[in-house]
Amino acid sequence: MKKVERIQFKNTKKRSLGFEIISFKEFLKPRNIAMITQQYRIDFYNMIFVVKGEGVHEIDFVEYPYHTGDLILISKNRVHRFHYNEELEGYFIMFTEEFLYELLGDRAVEVLDLFKQTYMNPFVQFMSKVECDENQQLKLLHNFYSQINTELRGEIISSSFRTLILLIKQKYLEIEKVINQKNNNIFLQFADLVDTHIKEVKTVEEYAAMMYVSKKTVNQMTRKAVDMSAKQFIIDRLILEIKRNLCYESKSIGSISDELGFSESSNMTKFFKKYTGITPNEFRKINK
Repeated sequence: MKKVERIQFKNTKKRSLGFEIISFKEFLKPRNIAMITQQYRIDFYNMIFVVKGEGVHEIDFVEYPYHTGDLILISKNRVHRFHYNEELEGYFIMFTEEFLYELLGDRAVEVLDLFKQTYMNPFVQFMSKVECDENQQLKLLHNFYSQINTELRGEIISSSFRTLILLIKQKYLEIEKVINQKNNNIFLQFADLVDTHIKEVKTVEEYAAMMYVSKKTVNQMTRKAVDMSAKQFIIDRLILEIKRNLCYESKSIGSISDELGFSESSNMTKFFKKYTGITPNEFRKINK
């Protein structure tokens, strides 16, 4: 089984800032199609702005439909795949965590929190129409980025990108659910801990203890943020980790079971089948 490729951000003269903006037309060239239509894991942050068109984008085994005006936020370490559509118009913005902290300092956390808050639903309606202020800002940023030898290029790009981030945050503030999520630091901490410790920690009680809050508080904040219990959030995250291993690693069921902290491979099989309806082997065959 072919292991999923991990794509790292490679600095070049043009991408020396740890940042890149590229149009769909530039990115979706025929020579790139074979690569970008395969599943791969990104080692940086990705924003996909759909200026015009519609289609489907796959993130961690889930296919999300998108339409004109949508913004897709994809955190680093997520696996995704493009479904090629030559009619699309828009931009990809890719950047490293280092670029973000250099640009915004401590306020970079606010941007990273946006990615965490949209983990379960990575979409927001960003543009109301093709000709709008948001699209004009994207065009400006793309033009500044394309001027490689311009003096103060880095400062201009940083300033323009900061403006774009403010426009994105404003869109989020217009959505009631995200306003409620805004100060949900407990959920954000919980989600971070689950990502880090899912292999060895699998109960809400243990995560609550790590956070020095009650199990009830973790449950309340998780329901408020993503409309599910903390237990279900852990289950979904563990199922995703099993799926990733089944599809992207050449490991036996027993090895995956051991790595993810199950006492026996049969226990992982029962767990997986209970929540997906099929066995790990069946899932692996389907997704070869």
